[in-house]
Amino acid sequence: MKSEHILSSLCYFSVFFAPFIFPIVVYFLSDRGIKNHAKSALFIHLIPAITVIGAFIALLISNLNENVTTLAIATVVVINAYYFILNLVKGVKVLQGGSTA
Repeated sequence: MKSEHILSSLCYFSVFFAPFIFPIVVYFLSDRGIKNHAKSALFIHLIPAITVIGAFIALLISNLNENVTTLAIATVVVINAYYFILNLVKGVKVLQGGSTA
């Protein structure tokens, strides 16, 4: 197994230990092939954070209306679950030797 595959897959698996810091560090310290995976992983890690912030803003605007609260929480849970699973799938694919960037 190549070290490039391991480092690239760690960028995706960093959702467990350092979702933003690890891909940024890898992006600045690696070569071109790994940089693509680091950038992709960083964007995939950012989307759930953006949805949480968006839901929080929606809740503030709606004055914590029950329907909006339920919809916002459900939307955030579904989006975050999707991107969490996407990180795992991409990490496994890269680890097996396939390129997903």
